Amino acid sequence: ETTGILVGKSSRLAERFASGTPIDLTEARSEQFVSLKQGHSIRVVQDQLFRMLDIDPKILMEVDSLEMAKRVTVSCGACMLCPDIYFDETVIKQGVFYPLKGVENNRHFYACWRKGENLPRYAEDIIEIVTGVLDGRKAWEI
Repeated sequence: ETTGILVGKSSRLAERFASGTPIDLTEARSEQFVSLKQGHSIRVVQDQLFRMLDIDPKILMEVDSLEMAKRVTVSCGACMLCPDIYFDETVIKQGVFYPLKGVENNRHFYACWRKGENLPRYAEDIIEIVTGVLDGRKAWEI
C-alpha cells in the first residue's frame, strides 16, 4: 500500500502541489493534522515518521474512527496520514492525495493452520487469491 498525505481540496498543500505529486512529509510541517488514536497501524507509522523527521505536528483532532478522520480531513482543509487503500468515492471527490517520498509501508500476510488439517475450499481459495495478489496477479486472473 502507498502511504501518503490526504488533504482537503481547500488546504494550503492542495494550492501548492498537484494531486498525486509525491512529496516529503516536511512539506506539511506547518499544517494541522487529524490523527487516529493509538492502536491503529497508521498511527504507528505516523508517529515514527514525525519522530524521524523531528516534526511536532499540530493535532487538530484525534479520533478512533478512520471514516470520521477521513471526512473531517477533507472537509476542513486539514492533513491526515493515510494509506491509499482506504479511499472511497467521497474522499476521491473532496480530497487530494500526495504519496510520501521514500516511505514504504509493507504489510504481512500469514495463513496458518494445523499440520495435517484439511482446509475448507473457501479457505484454500482466499489463500490462493491473496498470495496471487501479493505476487502481482489480479484477483480475477487467479
